[in-house]
Amino acid sequence: MAVGNRSAFSPMTELCYPHLGLFSYTLTEGEENTNSLTFIPEDATDRESIEGFNYLCNLGDTEGLLTLYFIADEPHHHPQPLSYLHKLKQQINTNKIHQKTEQISPDKKIGKTWIILGILPSFLPDSKIDCIAQEAAKIFDFDQQILLEPQKFMGATIYELWTPPDRWQDLNKKNNHLVIILYPDKEKLDTFDQFKQDWMRLFYYRNKILWAYNNSVQTPMREFLKKNLLPSDFTITQQLNPYQSGELEVDLDQLRQLLKKNYLIAKHYSQCLIFLEVQLQTLQTNFYNYQERRNSLVKKAQVLGTTDDNLLQSFIEIPAQRYQLQLEKDIAALSPGLRGRDTFINTIRGMVDIEQAKSDRNLNYIIAGASIGLATSGVTATILSTQVYQPENTTSERISVFQGFLRSLFPIFLIMGIGIIIWDRRRQARKDKR
Repeated sequence: MAVGNRSAFSPMTELCYPHLGLFSYTLTEGEENTNSLTFIPEDATDRESIEGFNYLCNLGDTEGLLTLYFIADEPHHHPQPLSYLHKLKQQINTNKIHQKTEQISPDKKIGKTWIILGILPSFLPDSKIDCIAQEAAKIFDFDQQILLEPQKFMGATIYELWTPPDRWQDLNKKNNHLVIILYPDKEKLDTFDQFKQDWMRLFYYRNKILWAYNNSVQTPMREFLKKNLLPSDFTITQQLNPYQSGELEVDLDQLRQLLKKNYLIAKHYSQCLIFLEVQLQTLQTNFYNYQERRNSLVKKAQVLGTTDDNLLQSFIEIPAQRYQLQLEKDIAALSPGLRGRDTFINTIRGMVDIEQAKSDRNLNYIIAGASIGLATSGVTATILSTQVYQPENTTSERISVFQGFLRSLFPIFLIMGIGIIIWDRRRQARKDKR
């Protein structure tokens, strides 16, 4: 850009050698990818040469991608209008590798972080540095922009902007995170290459913390856990307190259906609790990793220039700790629900066993009655057999063998009929009570 045009811009809207990068993270489902750095061919736009690169990084179960574009260096480092950041952002949005990442299923996207780099104009007073950062942040049009207090990083001024997701419904759109690093000279800016692996991992741990907490507060799962924390009052009243006249009367089939239903609820409830515990473990692991990587980055940067000890510390001091404590409390509050459900299931199982025993006992009564009938019929047949026609006994009543057999069956049918009538009346009485 020609020097003569500088007067058209305010010093507060200019930046030397502007860079814009995007760190994005996606799950890879166990795929093993090696780190790679690919430079993007120069693109001449409005007499300005735009360069860039894609840096892919394997992070275990996650792939990290840094897509970065910048206005090509020039000998005198003339300030460029901040509006050039819009062009760089457009280059990132049309980048083929970035577009491929954007097409991945939303449930595999962990998060993203934008970064702006540049050199402060030499004629800009320190009191106006904040204005540069505020103007640069406007290209993203974040909701409720909160620019945190500036800090020092190798003598550069670093800002962090973050708008926490409001209702955690769409983390990919609502998790807005931006870091702005304004260097005093080209030499310090060139050290970014030495730190890109540190930034890649630091922002990964940060986004993974938010991703884990976001998973734990999804509405459908939370509604299920809340709804099934304890069996409903109606279920308890109707099934666990059906005592009337000192005798328990319930339907065995209904109990079995209730038992099956609660088995399924307990299974899903247990799966949800395990899922929450996994998210808590993920959050805790990345909370620790963030602290370790931040400490390592600070020590590394302090060798090269003035760097604050509490650099980017605010995230783990308040939000990350709050998310961890909240998730721990949620798990502690929801765990009794599973124990209560198990107790309820055991109670129903006991009732099923009692009713099954009663049903088996009634069946035994019928079988016993039939056995007695058979025995009685045997005795009857023996007695009647003495009265069967004998030629020498002409005065006795004559009874044929077939008649004796029919009379012997009468006690069997009588006792079985009585047993069936009693069983049917008891079953009908249970239905009437319900």
